[in-house]
Amino acid sequence: MKNLKIGKKLGISFVILVMIAVFVNFYTLSSLKKAGQLSHDLFKGPYEVTKQSMAVRSYVNSIGNNISNAVYVEHFAADNKVVILDAFENVEKSMKIISDANITDKSLIDTLDTSVSELREQFKSIYAIIESGGYKDAQDKANEHHSKLVQVYNKCAKDALNLYQDAEVKGIEFDKKVESTVKIVLYIAIGMGIASIVAALIICIYITKKLKDPIEEIEMSANKMAEGDFDININYESKDELGSLSNSMRQMSKKTKEIVNDTVRILGEVASGNFDVTPEAEYIGVFKDVEESVIKITNDLSETMSQINVASEEVGATSDQVSSGSQMLAQGATEQASAIQELSATILEISDKIKDTAGNAKEANALSMNVGNELEEGNEQMKQMVKAMEEISFTSNEIGRIIKTI
Repeated sequence: MKNLKIGKKLGISFVILVMIAVFVNFYTLSSLKKAGQLSHDLFKGPYEVTKQSMAVRSYVNSIGNNISNAVYVEHFAADNKVVILDAFENVEKSMKIISDANITDKSLIDTLDTSVSELREQFKSIYAIIESGGYKDAQDKANEHHSKLVQVYNKCAKDALNLYQDAEVKGIEFDKKVESTVKIVLYIAIGMGIASIVAALIICIYITKKLKDPIEEIEMSANKMAEGDFDININYESKDELGSLSNSMRQMSKKTKEIVNDTVRILGEVASGNFDVTPEAEYIGVFKDVEESVIKITNDLSETMSQINVASEEVGATSDQVSSGSQMLAQGATEQASAIQELSATILEISDKIKDTAGNAKEANALSMNVGNELEEGNEQMKQMVKAMEEISFTSNEIGRIIKTI
């Protein structure tokens, strides 16, 4: 039952309920049919026998009364004979119906038949006397207390009464039997109806419980997953729809948890600076997009960091070159400053020497002037040379000043 589909479970439950209902209805209908048959039997049997027994008593009384009227009232004799004959005929019919009903003791029927036959003989005997004109003899015979007619009539009336009482007793017994049977059928029908209702309730409660427990478990797990907790535990296992749903939710929770944990691992590695990381879990369905995004992010970050590392190396190399160039420039500047200082000292020295030369020239000029006019041309050249020397001295001073400024 556990491994059946829900539709089959409900179908089996429905079939069971239908079978119970059909059985109850069938039993109820058969019981009603039986009660109807008993009612029919009651009508055709004890009721009819009782009615015919009453008719026999009535016919016997009618025969007795009409015989008496025929004896004592002369003009009634002919009419009463017809009535008496009809009464005997009706008694025979009623006795046949009672006999065919087959519920009355045959001895009572036979006894009454004998009494009726004897009464018929007495009727014929009395009417033979009357029809022969012997009314007085007929009256005397009828008036005898212990006459044969009176005895036969009394016995016939008693036998008819016994038959009626027997039919009445059996009718009452049969009626009680019918009433008892109807009550039993009613009680059994009520009991079976209650039992069917109880069975239906038990089946409904059983089916409801079998469906309610796993549904509540699945609902609780679904709520936990909706809140982000994929650590669920569904114990229900079956081959029905709920079992398939439970198994699917367990697999979904397991797969989602694996993907989330793998994503967290990748992000942790990326956060620690390891960009050479790949997914280990199997990303399925919509999670394929997550996998592609994670791979793209790690690849982009790895490529970016590689470029950064290359740029850093290039910047480092350039920095080394700049540092080396700066050192060389500083050294060259130092050497240039030293050379300029030496050049400045040399120029100053030259300037001093030129000044000394100029002084010597002046002294030579003075000496030349003393020599005379021959030396005027040489003197003129000497002046030019002195002027040139002065310009050189001025220029050397300017150069020295510039070098000092530098």
